[in-house]
Amino acid sequence: MKYKKLLYITYLSCTTVVASHAADKSCQPELDKFKCLEFVKNYDGDTATFNVPHLHPLLGKELNISLADVKSPSIYSRNKCEKKLAKQTKIEVRKILKEAKYIEAENVKRDKKFGVKGNIIIDGKDLAKTLLKRKMAVPAKQYKGTNWSKLG
Repeated sequence: MKYKKLLYITYLSCTTVVASHAADKSCQPELDKFKCLEFVKNYDGDTATFNVPHLHPLLGKELNISLADVKSPSIYSRNKCEKKLAKQTKIEVRKILKEAKYIEAENVKRDKKFGVKGNIIIDGKDLAKTLLKRKMAVPAKQYKGTNWSKLG
C-alpha cells in the first residue's frame, strides 16, 4: 500500500513538472518572434517597452520594440498639431497595451541603429494596422513631410 502511494505521488509530481515545462515552451522566444510579452510602458505611439520571458535580463528586461513599418507623430515636435496628436496616440496605445490579454512581437529584427523593430500583435491584431486605421500613424515611407493637421 505504501509503495502504491509513493508511486502515485511520484507520478503526480512528474506530470506537474512536465505540464509546467510544456507551458513554458509556449512562451519561449523564437529566432524572429517574442511571445508572452509583458507590457511595461510606451515611449510614444510606435515604441513600447516590454519584458520578454525566457530571455536573459540583459536582453529581455525592459526591451524597447518599435513598430517596423509605421511612424506615429513625434512627442518632441515643434508643430503643435503633431505634438497634440502624439500625446493622444501615446495614451491610446498605452490603453490598448494595458488591456491586452496576450502580446507578441513578430518579424523581430535590428534596425540600422541596432534598435529592435517588429510587428506587435495584441490579442491577434496587428497594432500598426490599428494605428493606421485610426489615423494615428502613417506608413514609414510616407513619414517625411506628413501633414499631421489633416490626420488629427
